[in-house]
Amino acid sequence: MAGLQKHLKGVEHIPPYDCGEAHCYTSFLDRRSLYRHLRDHHKTTSSSASSPSSPNLLPSSSRMLPEELVYHYPEGALSASDVQMSVSHVCDEEPLESAPVSNESEQEAASDCSLETAAEHAVLRMRSVTYMTSVAIEAVNEQCFNLMQDTATILKHKVLNFISLPEKDRNLDQLLKEFSINNPFVMFKTKTQQLACFQKKYGLLLPREVYLGQRFDSRQNPKRPRLQPTQKPRSYQYVSIRDILRGVLSDPCLRKLILSEKPSPDEFMRTFRDGALFKTLPPDLKDAIRIILYIDDLEVLQALSSRAGAYKISGTYFGIQNLPPELNSLLNYIFVTALAYADDATHSEVWELFLTDMQKLETEGIDIMIDEETVNFKAVLIAQIGDTLAAHELLGFVSPSCQVFCRCCYISRKDMWIDGLKKGEARTPQKHELDIRGCNNVVIRKTTGVRGPPLLHGLRFFHCVQSSVFDIFHDLQQGVCKMEIKLALREYVCKSKYLTDEELNSRIKYFDYGFVEKKNKPSPNFTARYLNDIKSYNLHQTGAQMWCLVRVFPFLLGDLVPADDKFFHLISLLNQIMTIVFAHAISEYELKSLDLLIHKHHTLFQEIFPCLPEGAATAMQEEEIQIQVELEDSFENPDNPQVVELGTCGNPAIVGEVAEQDSEEELELPEEDFINEEVAPYDEDVEVVNQAAATEEDSTTKMKNKKGPKVVRLINKHHHMLHYSKFMRNFGPLILYWCIRYEAKHYFFKLCATVCHNFQNVLKTLMEVLQMKIVADRLKSSSHLTMGKRGRKHLYVSESPHREQLFAYGLIPSQKVYKVKSVVCNGVDYRPDLFVTLKLRTQYALPVFASIKAVYVSDCEKHIYLLVQEWYTVEFDALYCAYHVTPLPQNAITVKEANMFASYRLLSSWTRYNSENVYLAPRTVS
Repeated sequence: MAGLQKHLKGVEHIPPYDCGEAHCYTSFLDRRSLYRHLRDHHKTTSSSASSPSSPNLLPSSSRMLPEELVYHYPEGALSASDVQMSVSHVCDEEPLESAPVSNESEQEAASDCSLETAAEHAVLRMRSVTYMTSVAIEAVNEQCFNLMQDTATILKHKVLNFISLPEKDRNLDQLLKEFSINNPFVMFKTKTQQLACFQKKYGLLLPREVYLGQRFDSRQNPKRPRLQPTQKPRSYQYVSIRDILRGVLSDPCLRKLILSEKPSPDEFMRTFRDGALFKTLPPDLKDAIRIILYIDDLEVLQALSSRAGAYKISGTYFGIQNLPPELNSLLNYIFVTALAYADDATHSEVWELFLTDMQKLETEGIDIMIDEETVNFKAVLIAQIGDTLAAHELLGFVSPSCQVFCRCCYISRKDMWIDGLKKGEARTPQKHELDIRGCNNVVIRKTTGVRGPPLLHGLRFFHCVQSSVFDIFHDLQQGVCKMEIKLALREYVCKSKYLTDEELNSRIKYFDYGFVEKKNKPSPNFTARYLNDIKSYNLHQTGAQMWCLVRVFPFLLGDLVPADDKFFHLISLLNQIMTIVFAHAISEYELKSLDLLIHKHHTLFQEIFPCLPEGAATAMQEEEIQIQVELEDSFENPDNPQVVELGTCGNPAIVGEVAEQDSEEELELPEEDFINEEVAPYDEDVEVVNQAAATEEDSTTKMKNKKGPKVVRLINKHHHMLHYSKFMRNFGPLILYWCIRYEAKHYFFKLCATVCHNFQNVLKTLMEVLQMKIVADRLKSSSHLTMGKRGRKHLYVSESPHREQLFAYGLIPSQKVYKVKSVVCNGVDYRPDLFVTLKLRTQYALPVFASIKAVYVSDCEKHIYLLVQEWYTVEFDALYCAYHVTPLPQNAITVKEANMFASYRLLSSWTRYNSENVYLAPRTVS
């Protein structure tokens, strides 16, 4: 028997092997699979067959193979008796369990052997691993299904080809070998093999590790139980921007979008092409790829971790402005070219490779093969964006807390406090060169605010004083909005007592924000104690929540606050400013309106919070100003809320809460802590101690410890607003340069570092995972349109309740459409009862809005048909920054496609307390 089995194994190779047990017709291509099957599912039968006491070895009625399952081979067909002999031999070598198994157990085991059961076991195993998230499990399940589906498709294709061949050309053995499922992962088990495969077949861009030097560290001595000092290499990860652009331009769809960019046909400015700086580009760079550079630091560990700060990373991202805004808002089109540790990113050698590549892109460009022709593309760096702190470090300016803080002009903080509408002398490239030459002189450095040469230099178009754009996200949503909202709520809750903090939170929680703003509604976490403490203006709200809170602020409190309240008007002016600043299309009329609104806003702010307390002596005023200037000269942050004051007995006391993050917002908080508004009760003993301590302090310390009225002043970001109209005339809409989507890119690195827990070379790990994700997303087919599953109906146009409107639009009765409750296209969720903008506001007319009544999708899922009904716009309420609208039942319902609207933003209707009027509060004017 052993010889026969050896002969079959080494010589004949006759698959398939069919199970000869009762009612089991399973076939196997490998004998080991047959043995395993017999051992697992036919234990009792196999044991009895191999036992000498078994009277019948193989009853023909139940053990023989049926004729329809017998394959005809040229020679040496395997019979059922051969299977029985093989089973007996297996039983001799591998004794089976002697426990009897009933027929019911056999049938149950056979029924459990299915793909569904195997899938259940696999998911259960993955669920038992704590670090496997639901998203990861779903991805594994999807890829396993795709692998099985691809395997079945390939085998089906081979069988069909075999059947289509003439009988004389058919090679059955070759076909059966195709069904031999080998391990498809055997050639790339290791990470090195996988990266090499992805690089060769799919164009994976592997990062380059650039050596910077050595750093001191400690390691365990292998011979003695102690740590000893050692040196470890310092490096950063870099992916060539030329290679990234080559990959982007090799995509026909992206290349077509880039080449099809055109200037605006009307008087509105929509892109950089419509700005003044575009005209100053060299002729060979006017059609070049326009690069926007973003630099920021991120902490990949938890902020409260004991290792926080040890792995603080500086990321260098860039975007391609030639692409449409809807693509630039996607994280896949925000590219990462370098990752370095934050301490290394301020060194010039980290930027050498990037500058070299950019210089080559500006002069030589890159060659792309298009239809067997070589086309040259050049690229130019047009703007640097980021928060104020990162911009000052990159471009060679002193900290934002210095006396001369603006990157556009030479205004001093003292002049800004005295006149909030004043601009300093404009910075120019020629003056900046002189400032760099004198930066070694301390006096000149304090006067100009220039610390040294910028890290970005030597490029044809980019210059640090004219190409660095203020970020409206950090200036407004993370700066001015938080400050002024907290000051207004402090006035209403803690002073005027219009409502309590509980009532405020209740109104915020139960206000009907509508579907559009449901994800952005503010958190009801306000307390009177926190509002009364303006050492910090952090409201613990995200930027999107702050934007929503500013817009909804009049609707929340309009029925409680007098109409002539100054704080109410201040927030209203800020809201109107934001509708213009965040717009996607800007006209000259709106730029003039913006300057006027900013002038009114700053004037009202300084009217509410005068620069100097009224009635104070002139000497006291000058002394306060001088002390503040001395604080700036010593590079202490005058806007930092985390100041240390001396208590009544001279003991240091921390005022304000601990800052949540080390960011540039902490450097520009506006409150100046000279005096309190409330006079402390007189205590004779404490007064004696204070007098004794005061005799030993100099005049500056006396002034710091003096208690008196508190002065709230303008901050840097208020001054930045004065330059917005200039930036918009030069660069186009500032919404194209805000950082909120770049900030969202940080989340990927934080999540990746948290899951992988590999910090030996965290920069390399993060960059490799990112590059593999880019390749995987490129291979994955995705649709720009997603229909909701609930309430979806597939019907003919003639069966639709809106068939008359669809017929009028041009659809035929036999055409099929989907009637859906919601559909998402390019990130916009269209559904009934929301409002769309048919016409934008102009200098002479109000905008026109319409309500969505029904949503249809074409059978090919390429067109969205919205049935809308126009509403009448009554007036614009400047105090609420909203349009009062009313329905017109006589207006007919018309069909519009999603690309026909003046603005892609949808609107939810809002109502005021104790009023039934319907208002629409657009985020922007366009």
